[in-house]
Amino acid sequence: MTDEQADLVTWARNTARRNNQIVTETVDQVQQGMPGRAPERERITAARHVHNHAGDVLADAVLDARGAGETWHEIGVTMEMGTAEDGTPPGPQAFEWSLGRTKLTSAYWTCRTCENVVADDGPYEANPAMVEHGHTRDCSRAARDAEQYRQMLAEAGMD
Repeated sequence: MTDEQADLVTWARNTARRNNQIVTETVDQVQQGMPGRAPERERITAARHVHNHAGDVLADAVLDARGAGETWHEIGVTMEMGTAEDGTPPGPQAFEWSLGRTKLTSAYWTCRTCENVVADDGPYEANPAMVEHGHTRDCSRAARDAEQYRQMLAEAGMD
């Protein structure tokens, strides 16, 4: 992680801590507009709405990161997903998390290189051409990823 990235992470964590009070105030404000329930239940409902919105923001950020070229593994690590007890690495966990929010079988994001919407079938196949559908024929990102895959095969003696 570069110093700039570390500074951004520190800034985000500090901002989140400061915003904890803002979130609490938001929950309290939402709670006030919900008649007919016990205050504890109103607070739970209001907090759930704030939590769901935060999850939507995170889901958008995940797909934006894929569009920018981040791998599922990098996204999973950034989401602080370690290897699960069943041995599932961070990449598949991040992919499954993104699907769980949408109930789809592919994640859809816009490639920042070719500007096309790409259907992403996840980090289960090493060949990007088999899992990323929708790049333009002249997309330099898709070409770079295909070349990296060919180099990996050559290094493994599988070309």
